[in-house]
Amino acid sequence: MKILLIGPMGGTDKMYFAPPLGIHRLRSYLDSHGFRVDAVDPTIQDIPDTDPYDIIGYSILAWSADNSLEHAANIRKREGQLIIVGGYEATFSYRSIFENNPCVDAAVLGEGEYALLELAQDPSRRTIKGIAWAPRDGEPEVLALGNSLSGPDFARVTLDTDYEGIPFPEYWKRNEAKIGPDFDPYETRTIRLYVKNRCGFKCDFCSSANFHSAATGETPAVLTIEPDDVAGLLVRLVKAFPEVRTFFFQDDEIFAPKTFITGLLKEIIGKPELEDIRYICQGRIDAIHPSLYPLMKDAGFQTLILGLENFSQNILSELALGKVVRYQEYSERIGTLLEWGLIPFVNIILSTPGAKLEDVLETTDRCLVEMERGVEIGMNLYTNNWAGSAMSQRKDYESEGFNLLPFDLRLRELLKKTDDIYNHFLEWGFENYETLKIKSSTRSLIFVLIMNLLLERKEPAERCWKLFAQWPLVPNLAANEQADAIRPGILDSLGSVSGLSGRSRAGEALMEVI
Repeated sequence: MKILLIGPMGGTDKMYFAPPLGIHRLRSYLDSHGFRVDAVDPTIQDIPDTDPYDIIGYSILAWSADNSLEHAANIRKREGQLIIVGGYEATFSYRSIFENNPCVDAAVLGEGEYALLELAQDPSRRTIKGIAWAPRDGEPEVLALGNSLSGPDFARVTLDTDYEGIPFPEYWKRNEAKIGPDFDPYETRTIRLYVKNRCGFKCDFCSSANFHSAATGETPAVLTIEPDDVAGLLVRLVKAFPEVRTFFFQDDEIFAPKTFITGLLKEIIGKPELEDIRYICQGRIDAIHPSLYPLMKDAGFQTLILGLENFSQNILSELALGKVVRYQEYSERIGTLLEWGLIPFVNIILSTPGAKLEDVLETTDRCLVEMERGVEIGMNLYTNNWAGSAMSQRKDYESEGFNLLPFDLRLRELLKKTDDIYNHFLEWGFENYETLKIKSSTRSLIFVLIMNLLLERKEPAERCWKLFAQWPLVPNLAANEQADAIRPGILDSLGSVSGLSGRSRAGEALMEVI
């Protein structure tokens, strides 16, 4: 029995290359049970000849599913060879995948370890828990809900993953080439980790909280690996990859329970091997206890990704029912983080189907205030239509591609133009400068600038220009030269997307606003 696991193909929602940890975790688990497994990331590796494999598995995500399924359809299947899919999109959308892709034999639901092991042991059995089999030759679909990993198994699977077999340096090299010679190794030489099995919150825009229940019919407890085991894994990875500079805890909430994060910080501080390492983490700002500030500083925590989502109550209520905008409280907490030298990174979902123009402007104005005092902003113009989320089930919502569109047509037009102008500007930038350093915050700042220019809001547009010195976009240019360097490209893109020339009356008006 030989198995090939293929990561998401030809698409990513991230700005940097990073390995698909899921297929490597499964590879390690199956390897430990005596099976031959190859895990391939098509973004950096060639997919081998699929003929020698008995099972070919695709990890599919919303933005890459079409590419993965097209590749699967083009395989010359030999008799007995199975093509399976797994991941979030497969768990929530396996029926539509079966209906539209006759090449797919089965879908692994939820966490795949238990199910995939049983499948490898007996590929002919159609009653494996956690696997949905496509209807074939008049036979009905066969589905058996699975089981989530137990606490000990989750810890063992995570800690026993063969991280040493993941080509992290190749990802770092590609990211550094993308950024150019002035890359920051603490930004590029990063290893992502998950130390919890799921997020404990249930937001309407997110499918994470529904992932386990869709696969097993139950919602397991939130499981967290013990702090000393996590610290031991960090030391192991530093020894295996001496050039690593940053670890990114990508769990949605790292600050709960308080006993865990306190224990982890103390463990890190006590490990001399981790003295020069920095950390990025995600969590809720209201879960950060004041006692954690000095510990985070001493441990080397650098960036805290905070899911505030939006500063308009109207939009926030649609994203997460019952969640309240407490801007003044959050502003004070953000100020405290900045005082401790901890960089807040605020994720923003700018619009929802029910959003109004005034809601979006309220949020962009407050984002601008936060950026001016050193906060980094990651901004999505739209709510993503994640399969399995509560919002994805709404029949009255309209989507385009992966985005849920606002009902407000004026806002919809503003967002579309903003996106088109941004993409046009990127083309201009790469033509003129070959490389651009497009951090999330820089991208967000360009979005805010474009929207204010389109709406002829002169004062906030001028403030945006001043901010470009903080997040240099063009390599090898001084901070005070950044705004002048990109100004022609922004103007050209505004004119081109709007169908106006720079010399037209409207173009002159835009220039006046700039």
